[in-house]
Amino acid sequence: VRSPQGTVMAVATSTPGTGDALAVHCAIDAAGYPLVYVTLVAPVDSYSNNVHVGTLSPAPAATAPLSEQFLSIKKHTDWVTQLAYSPDGVLLASGGRGGDVYVWEADTGNASHNLRGHKAGITGVAWRTDSNLLATVSEDGDMIIWEMNNGKQVKKQGAHKGGVLSVDWSQSGHLVTCGRDKKVKVWKPDFKLLREFSTFDEIITEVAFSHDGKQVFAANWSGVINVLNIASAESVGAISANPPSIASRIETL
Repeated sequence: VRSPQGTVMAVATSTPGTGDALAVHCAIDAAGYPLVYVTLVAPVDSYSNNVHVGTLSPAPAATAPLSEQFLSIKKHTDWVTQLAYSPDGVLLASGGRGGDVYVWEADTGNASHNLRGHKAGITGVAWRTDSNLLATVSEDGDMIIWEMNNGKQVKKQGAHKGGVLSVDWSQSGHLVTCGRDKKVKVWKPDFKLLREFSTFDEIITEVAFSHDGKQVFAANWSGVINVLNIASAESVGAISANPPSIASRIETL
């Protein structure tokens, strides 16, 4: 996971018998220290519904712990499935399997907004770059845009039949979503549909904009990452999730 400044700060993994890290995200606090938060799933008989926020020491001593938890937020009544800091690091959004979305003050853990509008599990939360708008998507098929002054809905859009699986903002304010209908949709900053890609054989599970917002990376259920050009509405390539080793590539030269 990378910080907003681009530094690699944390890697999520799982250890047999100890549970899985469902979500990891990073931000920088006011003092310049990195923050890392993780939702952990314990063994099958006791799943965690909490959000744990901690610090990752930039230069720990050899015997010092790598991190320290300073907040544990207990509000969700079901699994926490999505987490995202606002780009300015002030707010923290969390979404749950029950369709609940909360926004917290990142430094204190105090509740800022309880966002009610989804009827099924939250599958994606994403902030606009100015931290003023939050996009949430759900298995109910809807994308909802929320403003942070009062926590009100700006737009509720039926995005994908069967459920939305991922959402991302571009630097220019465009949005991209994907869903169980095997489609990828790009939305204008006014939330009107700009482009639709629908030539996929597999369900697209994750989408993300390129740094310049001109392309979309769409990962499908089988592990293939498609590169989509927004202007031409064409697929311009694919990235293998398991590329050949350097040695094997040298042999083919």
